[in-house]
Amino acid sequence: MESRTNDSLLRSSRGSAALEAAIILPLFIFFLLGTIDLYLHFRAQSQVDRAASSVAHSLSMQREIFSEPDCAASNAICVYETIAADLYQPLRFSKDGRLTITVLVGGQDQHTSAVRWEAGDGWPVDYGNTSIGPARLGSADSLPPPRAGDTVILVEAMYRHEPFALSSGFWKTLGGDLTLYSRAVARPRYGDLSSLEPADD
Repeated sequence: MESRTNDSLLRSSRGSAALEAAIILPLFIFFLLGTIDLYLHFRAQSQVDRAASSVAHSLSMQREIFSEPDCAASNAICVYETIAADLYQPLRFSKDGRLTITVLVGGQDQHTSAVRWEAGDGWPVDYGNTSIGPARLGSADSLPPPRAGDTVILVEAMYRHEPFALSSGFWKTLGGDLTLYSRAVARPRYGDLSSLEPADD
């Protein structure tokens, strides 16, 4: 009699343990995937921030920049496509990333004499997946007020982050932006870079 009671208690405790595992295990897996997803998101944002600031700083050191087609010269603008792909590593720049470089010049309106930021000749240039982009792309918002003749380099970096299938629904519900964005601004130190010059013959 006592043996039967012990067997039924053992079966009952095993059933309870299986039920608890069935409830807790999916929650634990979802929590683990969510943690990994957050890590990947913040790592990608860090890479995007680094790409924007590094390219802006590098461009600010150039005396002149050209639209050289073969990218052999260090002052060819297309060199920055290769630099961006390296800075985005291990992210996929050509498929999910975008880099937009604009040199803005303080131009004076002839009628109102107001000064506003305008893209210089030949700018902007785009690399990566140019279908990616937020509405604020190229905006002069948050830039310092321009003076006539001022020049600034605006570098905008983007990356399309794809959450795990299990966590993507929650990511969207929480208002997570799937297009990561960063901008960096620098002033040219030597030349004004206001015109993207054609290649020298």
